[in-house]
Amino acid sequence: MYRIPERELVYESCMSIDQAGEALTRIQQLDVYFDLFIRGRAYSLAARKDLLPRTTLPQSLKDYITGTREYVEDVLGMAEHMGAGIQKVTMNFYRNPEGDLQDREQVKKILSEYPELAVVSGGFDNLELTRADTNKGRTLRFMADLLGIPLEETMAVGDTENDLSIIRAAGLGVAMENAGRAVKENADVVTRSNDEGGVAYAIEQWAL
Repeated sequence: MYRIPERELVYESCMSIDQAGEALTRIQQLDVYFDLFIRGRAYSLAARKDLLPRTTLPQSLKDYITGTREYVEDVLGMAEHMGAGIQKVTMNFYRNPEGDLQDREQVKKILSEYPELAVVSGGFDNLELTRADTNKGRTLRFMADLLGIPLEETMAVGDTENDLSIIRAAGLGVAMENAGRAVKENADVVTRSNDEGGVAYAIEQWAL
C-alpha cells in the first residue's frame, strides 16, 4: 500500500525469493505470461512478451500492461539481485487449439504444493500469487487502524475471488451484480453491474 502521488510505502507483506523462487522456476518452464511486482513496480520476462496478445485479457488491459511493465531477461535473477520481497505475481493464460487455458491447471497443481503461498483469481482467467497470510481483508484492517476508522464503518466493493477477503472483513461488503456466485454469497448487499456504475451507486446508497 502506497501514499499517492509521493509513492511512499505504507504497508506491504511480501514473499521472499526463497518462498516463491522454486515455484516460479517451475512455472517459468510452462507457456505462461507472468508479472512480478516488486517495490510497487511490475517486471516481466522479455521472452514472454509475445504471449500477452494471445491471453484472454481484454485489449484495454493488454495495452495497459504493455505500457507499465519493465521487460527483463531474467526476472527471478533480477528479484534476487534486488534483495527485495515479491509483493505479488500475476499470471495470465491463452486458450490452446482445444479451447482450454494453456497450462493453467498445471500452474494450480504446482502452487498447491506450497502452503506458504496463496493463489486466487482476479478475473479474466488469471491467477494471482501472494504470501499465504496476505490478502485485501488484512490490508483493509491495517488501513482502518492507521486512519482511526472503526472496521464496522468501512465498505468494500468487489466482483472476483481476490475480493472475498475484503468483502468479508468490511463493515459492509458489497458485491457487483456481475460478480461470481461466491462473492455475492459472502456480501451483505449487491449493487449494480460495472457497466451500470455499480461502485458509484453503492457509494450513493450506503456510504454518503
